[in-house]
Amino acid sequence: MVDGDCVLAVLRDTRGQAECKYPNGELSVVSLAMAFMGTKLIREANLPPEVPNETLQEKLGQFGKVIDVQKEMWSKAYGYKVPNGIRQVMVMLTRHVPSHLTVAGYTVLLSYGGQPATC
Repeated sequence: MVDGDCVLAVLRDTRGQAECKYPNGELSVVSLAMAFMGTKLIREANLPPEVPNETLQEKLGQFGKVIDVQKEMWSKAYGYKVPNGIRQVMVMLTRHVPSHLTVAGYTVLLSYGGQPATC
């Protein structure tokens, strides 16, 4: 497909999954995604730890399917497993995420590989 709006409509209507039936009758569930978007690991900074992951998931859900949220940890060289204040969010993107977003009243910074520059 070359029409971006058509691709987004298909992804929205199928929720990113479709069944593929092989000639032998076997069914497989396949994931649908925009080729240039894919699954990205988004790093989030400046969101206080008391804000639950679900709030961040809900906000980033408008940009694709949120797969997982985890706290980033300091290096094991420090001897203890301690969160460094950054959350890592795995998202199957349907559209790009801006570099700044308001979540629960806080302006958070978001970054990932291939992210277009925004002001």
